[in-house]
Amino acid sequence: FKLKGGGAGWQCLASLFMRIKQMEDAEELYLKLLEKVSSQRDETNYCRQLAMIKELQNDHGAALEYYQRVLTVYETILDKNDSELANVYFSIGTTYHKLNQFFKAVFYLGRSLEIRETI
Repeated sequence: FKLKGGGAGWQCLASLFMRIKQMEDAEELYLKLLEKVSSQRDETNYCRQLAMIKELQNDHGAALEYYQRVLTVYETILDKNDSELANVYFSIGTTYHKLNQFFKAVFYLGRSLEIRETI
C-alpha cells in the first residue's frame, strides 16, 4: 500500500482488514500509518492495534513491545490514574500471563487493578 491523503480513511481500512481477519494487510497499513504519525494519540492508537494483531498471530513478544511503547507515551501524557493507562497495564499483564511470566503478569495486572479502584 502507498499512503496518500489523510490517515483517517487508511485507519478505517486497516480496521476493516482486522474485522475480516486479514491481519497481514491490517499490519502493513498500521505500520505505514505509524511511520507518518502526527500525534502521540495516533501513535498509541496504531501501536495498540499492532499489539492486538500480534496477539492474534500468537507473537506475544512483539505485542509486548507495542504495548510497552503505548505505556511509555501514556505515562507521560496521562494522569497516573487514567483508565486508559489501566487498560494498557491490563493488556501487558494478560500478555505476560500468556507467556507464562506470572510474576510480571501479577505486577501489571495489580497495577491495573490499583488504578481501577481509584476511578
